[in-house]
Amino acid sequence: MEVDIISRETIKPCSPTPLPLKTIKLSFLDQLIPPFYTPLILFYPAIGNNKVEINLFLSILKTSLSKALPRYYPLAGRISDHFSISCNDEGAFYSETRIHSRIHEFLESSNLESLNRLLPFQPFVKQLYPSVPQVAVQANIFECRGLAIGVCMLHKIIDAVTMSNFLTTWATIARGCAEEFHTDFHAGSSLFPPRDQLPDEYSSAMDKGWFMEGRYVTRRFVFDPKAIHILKDRARSENIANPTRYEVLSSFIWKHAMAASRAASKSPKLSVSIDSVDTRSRMEEPLSRNTIGNLLWSATSGFESARTEIGLSDLVTMTRESIRKINGNYFKTLQVDQGCSMIYNGIKLMLENFSQESPDSFGFSSWCNLGYRETDFGWGKPVWVGIWGGEASPFRNLVIFLETQSGLGIEAWMTLDEHILSALEGDDEFLAFTLPNPSIPSA
Repeated sequence: MEVDIISRETIKPCSPTPLPLKTIKLSFLDQLIPPFYTPLILFYPAIGNNKVEINLFLSILKTSLSKALPRYYPLAGRISDHFSISCNDEGAFYSETRIHSRIHEFLESSNLESLNRLLPFQPFVKQLYPSVPQVAVQANIFECRGLAIGVCMLHKIIDAVTMSNFLTTWATIARGCAEEFHTDFHAGSSLFPPRDQLPDEYSSAMDKGWFMEGRYVTRRFVFDPKAIHILKDRARSENIANPTRYEVLSSFIWKHAMAASRAASKSPKLSVSIDSVDTRSRMEEPLSRNTIGNLLWSATSGFESARTEIGLSDLVTMTRESIRKINGNYFKTLQVDQGCSMIYNGIKLMLENFSQESPDSFGFSSWCNLGYRETDFGWGKPVWVGIWGGEASPFRNLVIFLETQSGLGIEAWMTLDEHILSALEGDDEFLAFTLPNPSIPSA
């Protein structure tokens, strides 16, 4: 796929950040996350009948981005250090490209290998602040006047909910709708103040937890409603009568990824499932969805794959129990000094595991029902939403769930070590429930 870069520029906020708001503290939860870009690509059919209309739409896209940035003023700034953001209005990165193909040809080909070329930056690569922008956009125009908006957002204070909020605000402004936008940039750092000092071994431990040696490849698997229904039936037990889609699919993938790893390496090892949990609704006093920041925590389950084969219902039970522990009482512990000790002990345990034989680590995150498929800039909702593709940076094994276009099925975007992925793609039972890289858009 030929991609010609037409322009690059910086989009500044349409109004300056007031002097009293020039510095924002990171929360302790923000501090725990390495800085890397999280991607998203929104695909739209023809946005105009001629070049004049296309240029008008692109102008609206840039103008509305400039108007959205003051409402999210920290995102127009730069990460100063490990403790704060300088809200200096340096702005967002913006580029435009021309794609020498038609959008329907690209979508029907299911060519994930080319997805990253529609993004302004390489996703999941550790960045060095303070030089990098927190918001980056690439507007890709196809020959048929179709449009793909590739977005990269720095994960340092932007989680999936924050990204959704920002895109919704930006799109609403682009449509010319007059709505009030209420955002809270301070609750996170107020509840979880930044720590002045972290253990010396912290950076090494986190890098080993997030970035691993190996060659990682991305595949997209789709679970249709029938497959999800059957797996739910299999996962039911006396402990859990009605498992959720997330519990069932994350456990099913974990189960088969463990087997694939064992087949690829010819040896069993500790396997860890890390579920990303949005803390907003789990606090003792729930936070608004418009609370900005990395308000995430990890629920961790482990299983020694040398043991007897474990059933799907058992993994579902383990997953639910680990997530259920992330509650108001848990966060009370984090909010006092002993919370540091608890986290440091976790880091120490991680280092001990990695100093022996690196365990298999599989991260799971759900982006379902966050509204990405509703992002309308004035020319309709996207016909498809992509995330990333092809070879990935040496990021840990990661699975992100996104609902299909109909909302009934689930897309599982999986970046796995190529040896694990190869063994997984030879797993007849796994393939019996999934459609690997099906045509786009999927039902």
